[in-house]
Amino acid sequence: MGLLLVAGCNTQTPSGVEVQGTLVDLCGQPIPYNTVYVPGSDPVLTDAEGKFTITGVQTPYDLVINNVYLSDIAADGDASLLVVHGLTKTDPYLAVNPRNGSSCASASVAGTITPASPSDITTKEAVALLLPPYRNRYFSYDDTFSTSLRFDPALAGDAALLGLRWQTDGDGNAVAFSDPNRSDLGAAVATVTLQDGGDVTGQTLALSPEGIATRTVTASAQLPSVMSLSRVEHYLTYQGEDTRIRTASFLFKGGTGETSFSFAGPTGSDLGSLISAEADYGEGGRFLSLDGAAPLDLSDISGNVMVWQRVPDADDAVTLSFPDPVVPYAPVSGSVVKPGETVFRWTGPEGALYDVVFGLWFPATDQGLAVEVLTAGTELTIPSFADLGGVPDTNAYVWWFLQAAAGEALPASVDDAASAAGAQAAAAMNLSNARPGASGYLFWVDAGQFSFPDTQPPVY
Repeated sequence: MGLLLVAGCNTQTPSGVEVQGTLVDLCGQPIPYNTVYVPGSDPVLTDAEGKFTITGVQTPYDLVINNVYLSDIAADGDASLLVVHGLTKTDPYLAVNPRNGSSCASASVAGTITPASPSDITTKEAVALLLPPYRNRYFSYDDTFSTSLRFDPALAGDAALLGLRWQTDGDGNAVAFSDPNRSDLGAAVATVTLQDGGDVTGQTLALSPEGIATRTVTASAQLPSVMSLSRVEHYLTYQGEDTRIRTASFLFKGGTGETSFSFAGPTGSDLGSLISAEADYGEGGRFLSLDGAAPLDLSDISGNVMVWQRVPDADDAVTLSFPDPVVPYAPVSGSVVKPGETVFRWTGPEGALYDVVFGLWFPATDQGLAVEVLTAGTELTIPSFADLGGVPDTNAYVWWFLQAAAGEALPASVDDAASAAGAQAAAAMNLSNARPGASGYLFWVDAGQFSFPDTQPPVY
């Protein structure tokens, strides 16, 4: 199998270099016996430790990995290929989602949050398991909790269990984490011992109002004219930003961001505040062409951008600044797409890393294929689907999903992402996991049905 992508020039000798890479899942465990190849070279299999060797490689090169993905969007369908485009590293270390499941350990904890004294005032409970590197951000919001997490098996052992209770208003948003006149609000931390598959039950978290206080956090947003604010949220953090619990959410319809938004935030006991904001754009022809290129018809596409900002402990206000949007251009919506020839282009902020998913559905066989490309460039040739192992039928349907991420907390190149440190940061390409100092973009481009020269059904 091969994949036709835009590639940079190289001046290397015909002998090329030897690439010795490692393939792991998002818990850092090896993915053994998985197909990896550079287009034009023979496929190789990773060994039991997830390692592989490919010789005679000219850099920069594209690394194609079978049946793995980064974005959950690429998990849809019957097969997936991940292409890391433009690598120069000879020892790439790649953390991905394997389609056949990961080797992460898992554990669960159940118990009760006990306030110092009961109250009939509306309150909110929350509990979170803390075991870095943290893998699961779904929390219980009840005083009787049952929650779980996934983690690297090597990290089995003691973990922190955080319990919280705060006062809420009629919309469910936090208005206080502590009150001198109320002893039912507060925080608690316990230690539990976790093993893979372990079930720890009967934990009691007795809240204490001491060591936690309430402060008012104010956020404002600065938006480009083509964007409209849709959501602003506050998150409580514990010992850094990797663990976050949402405590407030405000929805807007066409908001300009000129208004300030205030939240109740916690302080003390290693607790902090994190603000996120989301804005929408697209919705029909608000972007002009660039350098004579024909812009997409934006009436059938949608995009949004999200930014994250940590609130410093000494400050009570933050300004959320939205960067310029990512804008897709050619091919024009409705045109005939020619695999291996048509170029998909976009503009975006400097230093962003792009995750592009080409999704295909073939009605004749009811099969789906996702080709995901991680690139620092802003131009890709549509893959030649015949080279991927099948010939789509004339009624094939395609869409593109363009996700971008930028900021100090994220890798800015594929070489940065293909490292042990970058593998952790690259997980934030999933925007719900984005980190402070980062911004992310989602853009759907629906190309509809298009023609192929051959009417045979796909064969995989």
